[in-house]
Amino acid sequence: LHQIMKNRQAQLNDVQRRLNQNIKGQPQAIQGVLDALTLYFAGFQDPTKPISSFLFLGMPGTGKTETAKQLAQAMFGSPDALIRFDMSEYNDQDAVHRLLGTADAGGTLTEAVKHQPFAIVLLDEIEKGSHDVQDLFLQVLQDGILHDSDDQPVSFKNTIIIMTTNLAAKVVNDQQQFNHLRQGEQRQLQFKAVVEKALKNEFRPEFVNRIEHKIIFNMLDEKIGLAIATKYLTEFKVTLAQRQLKVDFSPEVAQYLATVGFDMTNGARPIAYMLNAKIKAALARVLLQQDATQ
Repeated sequence: LHQIMKNRQAQLNDVQRRLNQNIKGQPQAIQGVLDALTLYFAGFQDPTKPISSFLFLGMPGTGKTETAKQLAQAMFGSPDALIRFDMSEYNDQDAVHRLLGTADAGGTLTEAVKHQPFAIVLLDEIEKGSHDVQDLFLQVLQDGILHDSDDQPVSFKNTIIIMTTNLAAKVVNDQQQFNHLRQGEQRQLQFKAVVEKALKNEFRPEFVNRIEHKIIFNMLDEKIGLAIATKYLTEFKVTLAQRQLKVDFSPEVAQYLATVGFDMTNGARPIAYMLNAKIKAALARVLLQQDATQ
């Protein structure tokens, strides 16, 4: 038992290291995820239900989906252990049938979990799914099992269910209501209140109450934008090094990306766009021109 617990602690430490390394500006969210997984590693989870269930709330581009990706790698050893659904594609009357399957085709959900039973099941923008689809996942959270179109049981007991929502973006449409709050803590407290209000307005209580852990991802600020820009540049340098290309970026490059690309309502996404548009594209042109002259 001692060795088992030691191994579990080592895996939890790996989850913590990976999240801290890749998710910037979200210490409270990371700690919330770690606290939830600690229950699993200690053996306190209900064995008849999924390993854990989360609702990640916040603005776009703040790390919700990236956290799910990192958990797939840390918990199940592969980025392929991520089963991802865009819930905007499941808001019609046939959505449940597509997830469970029909006489003509297997279900997108049930077939994916059959082939990858140890996985993160990511439901992006769950608020866009129909009520029938939300009820389907209520069954998953309650029973840990679904029956496909052939009435065959599909177990979700070795999955982690993560739902994300950008519903806060509907409310925070005026940046000035947050910009006038200079203290980050003050801003985050107001944002938390906005998110909790939006959560109550958007989802039915029986749905929200079934999800074990509600994790709020903070709005990003300029300082975090710089950390994210630096991370993106470091990852790009590693990619280039794998092609035997050595490139160094001055601190001003990261500052430029953070300044030009930072957007409170869209998080890190504009920074990634600026990296592609201003740096990767320019470097690609130089490399192609060099290849053409050789």
